[in-house]
Amino acid sequence: MIWSLNMKMLLLSVFLALVTGVSAFRQLSSNSLDKGTGPLKFIPSGLRKQHMYCNGLGQPSYSIINTNKTGNFELRQYDESRWVTTHSEGIDYDKASRFNFMKLFNYIDGKNSKGEKVVMTCPVIVKITPGPGPACTSNFTMSFFVDPSAKEPPMPSTSDIYFTKIPAVRAYARTFGGYADYKDYRNEGLELMKAIGDPSLFNVDFYYTAGYDSPFKLLLRHNEVWFIAK
Repeated sequence: MIWSLNMKMLLLSVFLALVTGVSAFRQLSSNSLDKGTGPLKFIPSGLRKQHMYCNGLGQPSYSIINTNKTGNFELRQYDESRWVTTHSEGIDYDKASRFNFMKLFNYIDGKNSKGEKVVMTCPVIVKITPGPGPACTSNFTMSFFVDPSAKEPPMPSTSDIYFTKIPAVRAYARTFGGYADYKDYRNEGLELMKAIGDPSLFNVDFYYTAGYDSPFKLLLRHNEVWFIAK
C-alpha cells in the first residue's frame, strides 16, 4: 500500500490517544473483582470471524468460543500470528506510544533492509506490562500484524524492531465505541474484569489494547481491551 501524507498523519494521531495509567489494573481490590454479574453466561459459537472494522486489511484470524452479552465481551480463540514489534519502557504512555508507533511506521514506510513499502494491517495492538506502582517503569510493546497472505516482509534494519509470534491463545475481548482515551480503556478494562468475575481465569500481569480507527471516523468506532485466558 502506498501511503499518502494525510494517511500517515491519521494513523499517527489515532494511536497517540491509547490508554495510559497502566497501573490501574494492578490496584484493584479483591472486592471490585467480586462485584461482577455472577456466573459467566456464555452463548456457544464456533463462527470463524474476520473483523469488518479492518476494511479489508490483513488481520489475525480467530473464532468465537462464547459470547457474554451481559458483560459485552467474547471469549475468542486466536490462531498463531506473526507480528512486527518494538517496545519501550517508561512511565509516560503517550510518549511511549508516539515513539513506538513512529518506529514501526517508518519500518513499513520503507526504512527496512530492502527499502520496500509494507502493507498496513489491523489492528495495532499494545501489550502493557505495568510496573509495580504508579511511578514505576512499565513496558509498552506495540505490534503490527504481519499478513501471511502478503509477500515475506523485509527484515528490519535496526535491532529495536523485530518479528514476534503470538501463539494460539484464548482472549477475553471487550469492545466499545466512541473516541477512546486512557480513561475509557481503563474503565472498560475494569468492567471486563468484573464481568469475567474470576481473576484466576486470565493473566493479570499484562493486558492488551487494540486500535482500529482513524480519528476522523465519526460513527461506529471500534476499540477493544483484551485479557489473555489461562
